[in-house]
Amino acid sequence: MITTCNDYSEDSLIEQPAIELFHELGWETANFFYEKFGENGTLGRETSSEVVLILRLRATLVRLNLDLLSPKLISGEVDIGIIRSKYEC
Repeated sequence: MITTCNDYSEDSLIEQPAIELFHELGWETANFFYEKFGENGTLGRETSSEVVLILRLRATLVRLNLDLLSPKLISGEVDIGIIRSKYEC
C-alpha cells in the first residue's frame, strides 16, 4: 500500500495496513461501518461496544468442544460475557 502526502489518515496509516496483514495471515475481514444492531442485526450485536460476537463464539465453542455438555459451553460463554462487561463503557 502506498500512502500519498495528502492521505495521512487513520484509515490509510492504521486500518488498511492492519487489514492487509490480517489477509496475509489468512484471517477473514469485513467492513461493518454500516452495521445494523439488534436481534436481526448484521453480527447479532446490540451495540458497537459488544466486542465479543456471541453467535460466532457459541458456534466455535460447539465445534471445538463436541464432547462437552451444552451447559458447560453456555457457562464458558457467560464467563466471557462477564469479562467483556467489565470493559464496556
